[in-house]
Amino acid sequence: LYINELIYKLFQPNEPQKKLFSLYQNTLTNLINLKSIKQTIRLFEHTLQQLLGYGLNTQVLEEYDNDWFRFHPEMGLTPCLNNTSEAIHRTTLQQLANTNFTKPQTQQTSKAIFAQILKHILGEKKIFITQMMPKE
Repeated sequence: LYINELIYKLFQPNEPQKKLFSLYQNTLTNLINLKSIKQTIRLFEHTLQQLLGYGLNTQVLEEYDNDWFRFHPEMGLTPCLNNTSEAIHRTTLQQLANTNFTKPQTQQTSKAIFAQILKHILGEKKIFITQMMPKE
C-alpha cells in the first residue's frame, strides 16, 4: 500500500513512466521473493527520489574533505563542521551512493532524507498509510 500511495501522490496519472514502472516491478519482485522488506523499501524510496529529481549529489564528497554533511531538499548535500543531530557521516553517504542498505544506520538515514523530500514536495499532505503503521 505504501508504495502504491507514493506513486499515486507523486506522479500524474496517464503519463508514461517507464523507469517508474520498472522500479515498481523490481520492488514487487523483491518483496515476493522475500528480500528484506526494509532494504527493499529504502531502495525503492532512494530510486524514486532520483526519478523525482532529488537524487543525492555525492560529488560533494569529492569536493570537500569534511566527514559530516547535511541534506536539504532545495540545496542538496552541504558540508558541516561537526556531528550535529542533522549531520550525516561521509561513510553513510557513500553507502547510499552505492545503494548499499545493509546497515541500519544507512537505512535510517535514507528514510530521513526521503521524509524531508516528501515533506518538501507534498507540504502538509500526509502519506495516509504511514499514519497506520507502527513507529520504528
